[in-house]
Amino acid sequence: MINTATIPLLSNDDDDVKYHSKPPKGSIFREAILPNIWYIFFLFVPSGLLLIRITISLAICSEWCQHGEISARVDILKSQWPWHFYILQAFSKMFAAHNPRAQQYYDSVAEDFTREASKFQLHPYFMHNNFKQNGSFHDCIHARLKHFAQELRLSNRDSFKIEKDKCTMYKFFQLNELPHCEILGTWYDLGSTINYMNSLKAKDLPVFIKSCHLTQGSMQGTQFVDSKTKAKKMKSWVMQKWNVRANDFDRVWKHEGNLLTDSLKPGFLAQRPFEQKGFIPKVQGRYSVGILEFRVEVFFGKAYLAIVDGIFIFLPNGEVEDYSTLASYVTGNPSDGRNKFAWIFSWNYMDCVWKLAEQTAKLMQIDALRVDIFLDRSHPQQCKLNEISLSSGMVYHGHEEYMAKAWSEPFLKGEVKTSRSTKPVYRLTEKDLKEKH
Repeated sequence: MINTATIPLLSNDDDDVKYHSKPPKGSIFREAILPNIWYIFFLFVPSGLLLIRITISLAICSEWCQHGEISARVDILKSQWPWHFYILQAFSKMFAAHNPRAQQYYDSVAEDFTREASKFQLHPYFMHNNFKQNGSFHDCIHARLKHFAQELRLSNRDSFKIEKDKCTMYKFFQLNELPHCEILGTWYDLGSTINYMNSLKAKDLPVFIKSCHLTQGSMQGTQFVDSKTKAKKMKSWVMQKWNVRANDFDRVWKHEGNLLTDSLKPGFLAQRPFEQKGFIPKVQGRYSVGILEFRVEVFFGKAYLAIVDGIFIFLPNGEVEDYSTLASYVTGNPSDGRNKFAWIFSWNYMDCVWKLAEQTAKLMQIDALRVDIFLDRSHPQQCKLNEISLSSGMVYHGHEEYMAKAWSEPFLKGEVKTSRSTKPVYRLTEKDLKEKH
C-alpha cells in the first residue's frame, strides 16, 4: 500500500501549510540513495516481474473472474508498487504497436465529431488556446489543466471542482436529477464526519466513505464499510485523510494538478453501493466486483468509446475490441470481443450507457470528459452514474492519438463556440443548456 504519511509543503500563503502524500519510495531511491547500476536493478527487475504478474492475472481473469476484478487486482498491485507501475506504463506506451483499427475507426467518425463540435455549446470556462498541433492525449489534458490553474490564479474561477471535489460533483448529479447511487451525507468539517461514523448502526451498512478532496486513485481516498468493527476503525482513517492533499506524482500535469487540489477544502461523503436486483455486490480494494462499469470518453457531447476492465473497448458502432492478452496489446491487433458480451447487445443495454454519458457531457457544457457508468444487469435502461473525470489516466490501447485529434482539432481550426453561461459549471442545469449562444 502507498505510505500515506505526510510531509509539509508550503502553499501560496506563506503562513499556511498543506500536506501532500509522500512520493513513491522508488523516486527517493533514484534521487538520493542508490548508485545508477543498483537503481536500474531495483527498479526495472521488479517492473518486469510486475508485468508477468499482471499478464497472468489478465489471462486468468479474462475467462474466469467477475467484472471489476481485473481492475481491482491491477489497482492493488499499483498501490503496492506505485513507482514500478509508473515505469511499466511508460515503457508500455513507448513500445506498444500502432493500432490500425484505432485509425480506421477515427477516419470513419472524424467528420461526425467535427460537426458536433461546431454545434456544441461550450462553457466559457473551458475555452483556451493551449492546444498544439499533433499533441498527445495527455498533452491535451495538460493544456486544459494549465488553463484551469491560470483561471484560479487570475480570477479565482473554480469550475474544476466538478471533477476534483467529489462532494461538488455529486451535488451536480443531484441538482440535475441524474441517476446515481444514493448520497447519504456530505461534510466539509472533521467533527461532523467523525460523528457520522460513530453513529453508524448495522442497519445503515454497507456504505462507501469517500474523501471528496482526494479523487486520484493513487490517493486511496475511498473505503468500503460493511461492519460495525470497520466503522469504528474509520475515525483514524478520516483524520489521516483530512490532512492529506492529492499528489499527481505520476502525471505530466503534476504541478498544475496539485495547485488546483491544494485549493480545495477537505470533505467527505457517504454513499450507498450500487445494487442490482438478483446480484450480490462485493468489494475488492476500492472496486466493486461483479459490476460492469463503462468508462465513456465523450467529445463535444458525442460518445467516442467506452472501456471496461481496462481491456475491452466498446465503440458506438457496435464493435468490441478485446485486449485481454499480452499479444493483442503488443501487436496492436485486438480480437473480436463481441461474443463475450452478446447479452448486452441482445437487450440493447448500451443505449442507456451512451445516452447517459452524452446527456451528462451536454449538461456540463464540457468539451471532453470521461463519464463512468454502472450497467444494471437487471434492467437495460437503469444504468447509473458513478463519477466523471476531466484528466483521465486510462490506457486506451492506441486510441489516444486519435482521441487527441477529435478533441483538439476543432479548437485549432476555430470551430468551437461558447455558451452565454456565467454560472460555475457545477451549478448548471438543463435550463442553462437551452439558452441560446
